[in-house]
Amino acid sequence: ARLYDRLLAGHPFSDMAAGISEAGGVPDYYNRTVIPALMLAQADHEAGLLSDRQIARISHALGLMLEETEEEAEAEGEDADRPAAPLAIAGLAGAGERVAILNARTPLDALAARILAQMLRAEGAETVVLPNHAAMLSRLRQFQPTAAVIAPPGGATRQTLAWQIRQMRRMFPAARVLVAVWPGDGDAAKAPEGADYALVGAAAAAPPKAVAAAG
Repeated sequence: ARLYDRLLAGHPFSDMAAGISEAGGVPDYYNRTVIPALMLAQADHEAGLLSDRQIARISHALGLMLEETEEEAEAEGEDADRPAAPLAIAGLAGAGERVAILNARTPLDALAARILAQMLRAEGAETVVLPNHAAMLSRLRQFQPTAAVIAPPGGATRQTLAWQIRQMRRMFPAARVLVAVWPGDGDAAKAPEGADYALVGAAAAAPPKAVAAAG
């Protein structure tokens, strides 16, 4: 909540940077601080408590943060002593993988997707973040992903997610299909049957059944 308050007040990223070292690294800071702030902002915006201008200001500030932390995230990804990373846990090689992150519906969805993309690039993967509309399909065919991460938008039903998983399987039979479950969203059921793995926030992965059991 502190980060969210500072974003609303218009504080620059330089005022937030100390939180990364205090958190013990970029992924942990994202999971514990940044993603909860994004979720608060999304909820307030949907409730009519935040204007589009405020959302744009928050998006801009966090976009600058992502640019500033790119090198640090990459360095942490190369650390041999780091905990097991999402792609490795999900059985993917990292280097040489092409990972498409889907459903960037709003500016805040896009930021959450960019956070995840940064973590995956730190493992050596090539990434692309795509919105949920018809143009996405042609971009996907051009990109030819080895893995697709479905980031459910707010209010997505299990039926919608199941349909998206089947669509990815038809288009790219050899690709892994993963579902993003953000920490604290209170809905571990967003990893339905059919997904190979659930990415839990920016720093972990688990089989969907394990995520559902933890919820």
